[in-house]
Amino acid sequence: MIIGVTGGIGSGKTYICHLLEIASIPVFYSDTEASRIIDTDPDVKKAIIELFGENAYIGVQSMDEKGKVKQETDTLDRKLVADKVFSNPALREKMNAIVHPAVIKAFEEWKQRQDSKTVIIESAILFESGYNKFVDKVLVVTAPTDVRIERVMKRDGLTKEQVKKRIESQMKETDKQKSADYIIANGPHDDVNRQIFSFLDSIKENLY
Repeated sequence: MIIGVTGGIGSGKTYICHLLEIASIPVFYSDTEASRIIDTDPDVKKAIIELFGENAYIGVQSMDEKGKVKQETDTLDRKLVADKVFSNPALREKMNAIVHPAVIKAFEEWKQRQDSKTVIIESAILFESGYNKFVDKVLVVTAPTDVRIERVMKRDGLTKEQVKKRIESQMKETDKQKSADYIIANGPHDDVNRQIFSFLDSIKENLY
């Protein structure tokens, strides 16, 4: 069984996935994998440069223990690209069309290496990306909007307005909940452990 775990930015879906990993369910972190692919896949990098221009990537040097340049690699200028895609839906769709197929290909390859009856694919944009077409069940992680904003401001060093813009660019949390098979509330006063145990009990026939 494939379970998709999603939630809006700052909902704490990665934290929930870490708890599920402790319960021995393998998790594919699609957002992390997307970042790796963006920085390393030649075809993806070429397409992104064609979309955003040469300044989409910046050179990053790594030093050896003697302080000499050991390696220089190109990495995505994430602030530049984020500022553009979060204010331009058409550009965001083009970026997603480049990255999403590569992520799904990586997920399929990863899934073949797992020996668990159930695996998880984690994605902030499970529905928007179409990843939900590849899963059997969906778990949505929720949290109050003000809590999410505070978490992301603290985590990423963004302003309140920047976080709000990113929240507005994502699918509404209420719409995600309508398509959910399971919901875990991850606010400051929610009993997350109890909900995790309840969720695991509901899928116990597909575990291990």
